[in-house]
Amino acid sequence: MTQSVLRMWVRTFICDAGLYVHHFPVDEEIQLYIDWVIKLVDPAANDDWAADCIQLMPTYWARVEHEQEATWWGEQEATEEKFNEARCIASEEHRRIIGQQLEVDKREQENQQRLWKEEHD
Repeated sequence: MTQSVLRMWVRTFICDAGLYVHHFPVDEEIQLYIDWVIKLVDPAANDDWAADCIQLMPTYWARVEHEQEATWWGEQEATEEKFNEARCIASEEHRRIIGQQLEVDKREQENQQRLWKEEHD
């Protein structure tokens, strides 16, 4: 939607909302919402659209920052998961190597005991 089309739509909306409020009974709460929307959208009817959008920018930037922060935390969690997985694999490999070395040491000790018995018998 181009800015000129958007401006025309906003002007039409504001006029229609005003006519609706004058011709039909409106609940007070609905009237508050209509007034709020008109105050929010009315600046769009001006020609300097960008300057009037400044009031909407904090909400937009808060959402952008929230999305960026969520993305950053997601990347951090993924990195941490990869690190934990690599650490777990390395730990398992270390246990396997120690187990193999213990088996080798045990066989070597049994062989030495057998040789010592053969020499003394």
